[in-house]
Parts: sequence; C-alpha cells; structure tokens
Amino acid sequence: MSRLARLLLPVALLAACDDPVEPSGECEQTYEFGNLGCANVQGVVRDGAVNPLWGVYVVPIPIPTGCCNTPIPVTDSLGRYELVLRWMDGSSALADSIDIWLRVTRPGYWTDSVQARVGFAPVGEPEPINVVDIVPTP
Repeated sequence: MSRLARLLLPVALLAACDDPVEPSGECEQTYEFGNLGCANVQGVVRDGAVNPLWGVYVVPIPIPTGCCNTPIPVTDSLGRYELVLRWMDGSSALADSIDIWLRVTRPGYWTDSVQARVGFAPVGEPEPINVVDIVPTP
C-alpha cells in the first residue's frame, strides 16, 4: 500500500461512518426558542419514464401559518430529496398533519407542484417519515 493510501484510509473510514442524510429518528428541539414539532418529507423525483431527475429543487408552498423552517433541498444523482419541516410558531397549535404543496423546479426548464398530506410529531417523539415520490408534468 502506498504512503498516500495509508494516509487517506483513516479519513475514508471516518467519512463512511457519518451519513448526514439519515434522519435522527427523533424530533429534536432546535434554536433558542425552539420548535413545537417536526415532519420528515423524503422521496424521489422521476420523469414519466421513471428515470431519476437530479438538480431539482423541492420547496413547500405556500408556507402554512406556524410552519415551517426548512432548508431547500436539491435532488441528488438518484433523484432523492429530503426536507425536515419544523413547526416554529408558538402562537398556533401543532397540527397532527397538514396539506402542503411541494413545488418542484428544474431551473431554466420547468416547474410543477404536487399536493401531499404531511404528518407531524411533537418534540421528543419519533420523527414521522412522510414518503412523497414525485413525477412532475413539465
């Protein structure tokens, strides 16, 4: 084994141990004032021929009152996306589930939206996984 390979092997092993896409499994408390609950939404964006679409933005619209604080995900090379919605508004009660629209956009090409029902869990409870596979109609 070359010297470079021996130096890089520990780094590769450490990187293989941490998958940042994996959900924690529990709805975690976040930020100074915190959130009331969360939902994990994940799926695959495919074309009509079931080929995965990469580089597609998946955005919840419109943001319902009280919800949500989330980064905007972009699909990976396998068309997968994941977003965690956090219920942030303490003035409104945490809903068990809400209807949202997910806008999928491939910049410069097309935009489409699909409706989904998303289940929420309170902080400290298991994070519900909501699978929403999307086949846009550009």
